[in-house]
Amino acid sequence: MPLVNKTVVTSPDTFESSLQDALNKTKNVVFVSFISSIDKTTCSLWCRDCQISEPIVNEAFEKSPSEITLVECQIEREG
Repeated sequence: MPLVNKTVVTSPDTFESSLQDALNKTKNVVFVSFISSIDKTTCSLWCRDCQISEPIVNEAFEKSPSEITLVECQIEREG
């Protein structure tokens, strides 16, 4: 069964509350993923490792035999 719920966190200030909301709203497994944010100039993830791993991770979640929830924490590039 595919991923049923995804929450995107873009600020460290909202991470804990977003995670708690996800945990409170489901009895399913909750995964937390830390990934680079989208680079506004290239419209893709700024981290090369994230670019490579994201489709693999997403495919694994989509093939999950049970319903899951994903809290995706997008990390801004400094500098």
